[in-house]
Amino acid sequence: MNHLKTSTKTMTDKLQEITEKIYNEGIVKARDEAEKIKENAKKEAEKIINEAQKKAGEILAKAKSDADERKSNAESEMKLSARQFLSKLKQQVTNLILAQQVDSTVQETFSDKTFIQKIIITIIEKWQPAENGEMDLKIMVPQHELNGLTAILNQRAAEAMKKGLDVQVDSKLKTGFKIGPKDDRFVVRFTDLDFENYFKTYLKETTQKLLFED
Repeated sequence: MNHLKTSTKTMTDKLQEITEKIYNEGIVKARDEAEKIKENAKKEAEKIINEAQKKAGEILAKAKSDADERKSNAESEMKLSARQFLSKLKQQVTNLILAQQVDSTVQETFSDKTFIQKIIITIIEKWQPAENGEMDLKIMVPQHELNGLTAILNQRAAEAMKKGLDVQVDSKLKTGFKIGPKDDRFVVRFTDLDFENYFKTYLKETTQKLLFED
């Protein structure tokens, strides 16, 4: 009887021992698993944080790059606008100065009929007649100058008039004259506008240097 009790107790102890062992092993395993999960979660969180920081850095870098580009473009546009404004201002001031220097002088000169007539007579004298002796020359003048010029030419260039010098009216001319061969191979213009443009072109660079020396 005592032997049976001892045996039963031994089996109970062993069963308890096995149960405790299984329990302990389960606890240890569960802890290990929990630690692994915790570690993996930590690594995953670090990865997410790193990726988020990297992405944030890229966004900030792009934003800065875009801002720098916009700033650079804005500065370039402002500089270009400033240069264009200054160039336009210089041009306007130069034109005003040239208008005072040239326009009034040229217009005064071209209003001098005697001066214009001298130029025409000089050209006629230097013009070579055609082989047949005819004067292959055509002069075009404003309507209001026709009678006066014709009278002068009949006095001072009578021979050229006899040889066929042709004097016509050009309704587009206000001052000066146009002259050239009768077949219109070429035409030379002597008007106030032509001379104004010529002198302005000639004087423009010099005037700008005097006014706007860097």
